[in-house]
Amino acid sequence: MLIKKINTQSSFFFVSCHVILLSLMLSLLLSNLASLYYSCINANDFSIYQQAIYKLSNFQSLNPFTSIRDLKIFSDHFDPIIILPAILIKLTHANPFLIFIFEWSLWALFAFLVYRLGDYKWKSFDWIKALTVIVFSKSLLSGLDFPIHPTTWSMIPLLFLSYFIKQKNHQGIFYSALSLLLFKELFVFMIVGLAGYYLLARQFKLFLSLFILGLLSYWFIFIKRPELFGSQINYGNSLLSALLKNPIKTLYESWLNFSFPWIMFIPSLFLIPRNKWFEALPLFFFVLPGILIHILGARIVHHHSIALVTIFLSFGLLHKSPHWLLVFVFFATGIGRHTRSFKNLFTTNFKTCQHKNDKIESIKKAQAIIQPLDEKTIVLSSNGIIPRILSPSNTIFQMDTFTLPRNSYDYLVIEKNNFGDIYPTSQSELDALRLRCLPYASKVWMDNEHLTIMQGPFNQSCVQLKSFIKYDNLFRLNLIEAKK
Repeated sequence: MLIKKINTQSSFFFVSCHVILLSLMLSLLLSNLASLYYSCINANDFSIYQQAIYKLSNFQSLNPFTSIRDLKIFSDHFDPIIILPAILIKLTHANPFLIFIFEWSLWALFAFLVYRLGDYKWKSFDWIKALTVIVFSKSLLSGLDFPIHPTTWSMIPLLFLSYFIKQKNHQGIFYSALSLLLFKELFVFMIVGLAGYYLLARQFKLFLSLFILGLLSYWFIFIKRPELFGSQINYGNSLLSALLKNPIKTLYESWLNFSFPWIMFIPSLFLIPRNKWFEALPLFFFVLPGILIHILGARIVHHHSIALVTIFLSFGLLHKSPHWLLVFVFFATGIGRHTRSFKNLFTTNFKTCQHKNDKIESIKKAQAIIQPLDEKTIVLSSNGIIPRILSPSNTIFQMDTFTLPRNSYDYLVIEKNNFGDIYPTSQSELDALRLRCLPYASKVWMDNEHLTIMQGPFNQSCVQLKSFIKYDNLFRLNLIEAKK
């Protein structure tokens, strides 16, 4: 009776629901912007794509070198969709805050497209429930909580793919699959899986189209790309070689080490109406190769789930009206991230990486010193400050296993007193590094309670970090192999 009564009232109730939900979406953006403003965003992985986008915006190279990853960007993952924000940077200026806004706008676009493609009415409980699911989806929030990643952006073509599967629009399915190839090489295998469904369904024209698309994209990305772009990180070979050498042991150990994100998958599966599960079979064929690859890698974190979960989430929402109990499950699993957003915005009491205004003057001084440096000047920096001092022209290496040690560095930027998100180094490690390298400094540009910036040169006799000697790390081994 209460719901019926609300339905007959003015639009005030529905306006209020929209204001609350959209405010939660906006608070997530503002929280991320605040973290960046106070230098609390880690360079890994944010600045890998930040630097690639900056470099691409110059349109001087189709595969620019990114010192943050110590590799040419498309020799790592193949995700040319990053050219899109590069155009935005070209039209405006190199600003990391704009990249955050770009990614968040895709989440807002996703919500709008669900509204339009699902033929919702804004003054309806069906739409309020659907929007609540989008705002509290733990999978989407996990991706947005670990910026910036093209895999997160793939929520848009995944939505269109689920829509065209629902509509049985073969041309739309093909073009949606084609667009996914711009976001990550993982989708090559998932497209082949989708082709398998249409083979079993005896829809041979669509099967051939998707299968040939998968084969051609495999040939280009995994065979031709190294010839065009040079050596690349070959994640697949590392996984495949272990599997071929000892398949049973590899699969068993991978499964033991793999933590499957059931809390993201199960609620999204239950969004699909029971009478539509047969229609949803193509989704399972599409997702299965992606799941198997992540099991082999024994890893699915942050943005990874978006490629696997979003298509179920979209398919369910396009069929409208999730049950209130299911909406509550999404709310309960996603509320923690929104709580953190409000904490980020309205408190300063953090154990690490304080949101304090006295840090801003230090950030500005660091920017004035480091941003004008040219590409030939080699800077080594701890990871928290990098997103704020990176520019299209400078060359900064992070203190991480993603970069190989250099013989010499021209500048050192060292954070003090947990100034920023300094993972994987510890503050004691950075303090020891500062003391070792101070005698080698030709000039100390800055040394206050927040940051030390020194000009060298500095060699390996003073730059010794644990993250630089972890040669058993998968990424490090791949990086060494790629540079041979």
